[in-house]
Amino acid sequence: RITWTPGADQSGFRDVEVVATDGDGHTSPPHSFTIDVEEVIDVSPVFTSTPDDRARAGEPYQYAALVDDADGDPIDFSLDVAPGGMAIDSVSGVVTWSPTAGDVGGHTVVIRADDRRGGIATQDYALWVVLRRPDIDAPVVTLTGPAQISVGVGAVFAVTSIDDTAVVATELVVAGPPEISIPLDASGGGTHIFATTGVATLVARAADAAGHVGSATIPVIVVDPAAATPVTVDIASPLDDASIDDATEVVVTVDGPDLAWHRLELVEHGEMEPVLVTSGSAPLIAQAAATIDPTTLANGIYTLRLSAWNLAGQSFTTERVVSIDTAGRKPGAFRFALLDADVSLGTVPIRIVRSYDSTDRSPGDFGIGWRLALGGPKLVENRRVADHWLQAVTGTGTGGAPLYGIIPTRPHTATVYLSPDEFHRFEASVQPEDDPFLIVGLDGIDWSAQPGSLGSLAPSTQPSLIDPPGQTGPVALRDADSSVYDPAVYTYTTVTGIALEFTEIEPASLVHRLSRITDRSGNSIDIGPTGIVASTGPSVL
Repeated sequence: RITWTPGADQSGFRDVEVVATDGDGHTSPPHSFTIDVEEVIDVSPVFTSTPDDRARAGEPYQYAALVDDADGDPIDFSLDVAPGGMAIDSVSGVVTWSPTAGDVGGHTVVIRADDRRGGIATQDYALWVVLRRPDIDAPVVTLTGPAQISVGVGAVFAVTSIDDTAVVATELVVAGPPEISIPLDASGGGTHIFATTGVATLVARAADAAGHVGSATIPVIVVDPAAATPVTVDIASPLDDASIDDATEVVVTVDGPDLAWHRLELVEHGEMEPVLVTSGSAPLIAQAAATIDPTTLANGIYTLRLSAWNLAGQSFTTERVVSIDTAGRKPGAFRFALLDADVSLGTVPIRIVRSYDSTDRSPGDFGIGWRLALGGPKLVENRRVADHWLQAVTGTGTGGAPLYGIIPTRPHTATVYLSPDEFHRFEASVQPEDDPFLIVGLDGIDWSAQPGSLGSLAPSTQPSLIDPPGQTGPVALRDADSSVYDPAVYTYTTVTGIALEFTEIEPASLVHRLSRITDRSGNSIDIGPTGIVASTGPSVL
């Protein structure tokens, strides 16, 4: 058997002569043959990785160089050019370095890959060393867990934290005094069994290497199913449907032997998120829980909601509808507007303006406080117009016979807000009035301008029936098909004859947004989520 590994310089035809010799020294005749050694062209390696060209002083730098060699040859890595102290693993190609503040600036790095057969590739790049940004940020902490738990039942909480460098310590405690520590597992989970009822405050903290501490807090109502005594909740002031134009105390009563927690919220009609006014766990008896300052709130219709929970976890709520009315009196309010477009659609001039109002706490069109001024006008009802009516004797007719009418048990108002400082309010009344017979059907509903308000208001539909018909007592307004009366559109006409149509933002909503403007010549523009279209053809989309 003959074996041979030809070298790179032995390509071509090679003559071979073989002679065999036995143990007695006899030699065979020579056997000759020729081998054609083909020349093999070596393929150089190719770098396939992209260098990390940024390093921070004081932090370890590492880059794993990767190559592809079509021949499958072993690769030897080395550094042709490198800053002092930089090294590379000759087998893995991993570059390591520990730059210092003295290395800040640019450095040239050249990596060589050799396949041991003459194939060589290099990768060169500029490496920039920058000073490490001072750690000034505390970790961001998130704490989740049940809002309510029973005494003696394990409550599971989860703590997560992130930091721009690294979190070195995390803890979860029940606020004291004294604080009670809750052990956390490797994933940030912890379980605690509460021994007493009440409102416990859970606090999660996380610290980074620089000593900055971030925290998150959640309240947990610890209940006892047996402690189910109802909680008395009442708002004595302001009264229902009050107009607030000056600082007003909110006088409440929240009391009961099993009271656990209470909160007072303000919700603007048409907005989902309530604004927390105050909260606590101590009983309040005819006390001022807070003061509403209308100069810090946007004009509008609000629901003032007082909620309380007992130690059994049962909730009790009372509400008052109030209006914030401080036109032109918002000291400290910050407002500005940006003109986006000034065009004419037919005969109707249109100015599209983005406006910001610091008193507006709703999400808005572009963020909290931002509105598209053209879409800013709105109509807000204080309550559903179909409810809170009473058929009652309203007077005496011929021969002393009773006269009947439909009167409100609570006022029904619709307010047109044209700007932060201009609004016009209308109150509803039902026809007929002073009817000699018990009323079965209706002639309609009128909206009368309140003192100081201008223009007129008309709904798109009128109620036809009452439920129940033909008897005294509480009644509800119904359409001709007996469905709940809920006009989808209101038309407000200014004293100059401009008609503004407001369409409810969703069925049964108390808020209606501006949807059409019609001038005295009948030219109109329609305003919708996709743009503004004029009856004469032009549009802004």
